[in-house]
Amino acid sequence: MSHATSLRQTSWSPRQAARIAGAAYLITDATSIYAIFVRSSLIVSGDAVRTATNIGAHAQLFRVGIVSDLLTGAGVVILNLALYELLAPVHRSLARCAALWRLVEVSVGAAIAVSSFMVLSLLGGSGPANAFQPDETRTLARLLVGAQ
Repeated sequence: MSHATSLRQTSWSPRQAARIAGAAYLITDATSIYAIFVRSSLIVSGDAVRTATNIGAHAQLFRVGIVSDLLTGAGVVILNLALYELLAPVHRSLARCAALWRLVEVSVGAAIAVSSFMVLSLLGGSGPANAFQPDETRTLARLLVGAQ
């Protein structure tokens, strides 16, 4: 049995890939919408002080939003694999290109999640955050939140 044949036998059937893609779509939509809802409930457009106060007062809720973002990213990776399995037999190069760009998107999302942890660190007043004045800390936190 050749290497290519053994690889093909371990891949998903089109039915399995479609089911996985469907489930991943539902999960990523739910976690993404939840994260957007959490963020929008804490962020006050144009008001860094109120935004920082909201995030500081509801740090646990902000953390749940970050976890929701990370779950969305993990779901997108699974979705990406399932869609690649479905689309590769039709046009392998296009499927690879789409998968690559989707992975780039997930990487950017992960970087944004890391910046969200930095916001919590800044607003928590620990470590390097003590080097800034309170107004500077809130402004920096607002810039990091604005990246989202």
